[in-house]
Amino acid sequence: MAIPQLVADTLQQITTSPWLLLTLVMLVAPLAVILVSAFSQGVGVFLRNLADPGTLHAVYLTTLTALIAVPVNILFGLAAAWTVTKFEFPGRTFLIALIELPYSISPIVAGATWRLLFDNQYGPINQMLGWVWGERVNALWTISPTLVYPAIIFCEIWQSTPFMFLVLLAALSNVDKSLTEAAEIDGASFWRTFRRIVLPAIWPVMAIAILIRGLDLFRIFDIIWALTLGGPGTMTENTTLRSEMDWPVFASRHWPRASLIVNPSGKRGTASSWKKRVRSASETSGAFSRDRPA
Repeated sequence: MAIPQLVADTLQQITTSPWLLLTLVMLVAPLAVILVSAFSQGVGVFLRNLADPGTLHAVYLTTLTALIAVPVNILFGLAAAWTVTKFEFPGRTFLIALIELPYSISPIVAGATWRLLFDNQYGPINQMLGWVWGERVNALWTISPTLVYPAIIFCEIWQSTPFMFLVLLAALSNVDKSLTEAAEIDGASFWRTFRRIVLPAIWPVMAIAILIRGLDLFRIFDIIWALTLGGPGTMTENTTLRSEMDWPVFASRHWPRASLIVNPSGKRGTASSWKKRVRSASETSGAFSRDRPA
């Protein structure tokens, strides 16, 4: 089919389907608003703000988190799903429910819980490490520049791996067992059976799960906010957190810069509301004070 004919058929389907047209408008309109706002003061301003060190660091942190978390999600999720589908054992249903438990917890609650667990004085993490090392461990998990990244990535993996497990469990449950049994009878190794039979069968589902997890990691906010508030300093501010927390960015003269890292909701008032809430909390208890420009 020629490309012009394909385009014409696609446009005809869109125009004749009101629901499809409405969905397309809902998807394209926010993106169009962001792009128009981003270039409202010219391409030069857009590129200059794109090259801002804070923005580049936020993009780097977000990308690094996704590149580490997604493969680990796949590895552990696939291993757990394979074990559950391959073997029959007592308590199998309970184990599935237990694995899914972290995913049922709100991310902000999970982050706050891990912040308590990582606490230097009262948290059990350092205490258990002290038992292993034979001496007191004073690891500052949410403050130390060398430990804060592993702490964030670990918490994200802990909560998100059950999602990958659940998706891959459903995919592996639908693999034709007669094919894998025939491969085992023929003497095929585990890796050859997995690569030739299992992986092609589950790959469509796995690809969608990887896409969902990747997109989800590019908008992660709750766990980082609960663990570090973007600190120490601004070291752990990813794109979403930076767009929410960087006060001058959301001034009218800096709107193109904010459009680079805007939250998918596209709401301009979000940052100001967070600003008021954080300042109110810091004035009340001082627990969440941040050194931010006024």
